[in-house]
Amino acid sequence: MGDAGTLHNRTRIWKAGLRALENHAALGVGAGAYPEAVRPTLGRPALAGHEYVAHNTFLSILVECGPVGFGLFAALACALALFVWMMPRAERSLWTAMLAVWAIGVSTLSWEQRKPGWLMLALITTQWALSFRQPEERA
Repeated sequence: MGDAGTLHNRTRIWKAGLRALENHAALGVGAGAYPEAVRPTLGRPALAGHEYVAHNTFLSILVECGPVGFGLFAALACALALFVWMMPRAERSLWTAMLAVWAIGVSTLSWEQRKPGWLMLALITTQWALSFRQPEERA
């Protein structure tokens, strides 16, 4: 029961990532370099061939890309939220729920490079763009 209260050691991995960010505060450690950045603190995983990943998309982007990259990611997220806010009520309800589920999910997963998140971004943007078409053009 050594993992009690640590989300299966995720909090330990997150703290190691924040320590790595302290040494690379401006530009981050580099894309895909999270496992290497936390190695001085965490060592290597017990299972051969495995690496420590952030298990948190937001933290992963912050540590790997620094505040500038995270700021761009946050701006994209804010643009999506604005797009959703501008939609009609039914669509707004759907995409608000989808964004909330995605945000909760990636808080414990490193999914910044996985397709479902980017597909959702594309679908939200498409739905938003459709609102500018005339009703007869939508069919």
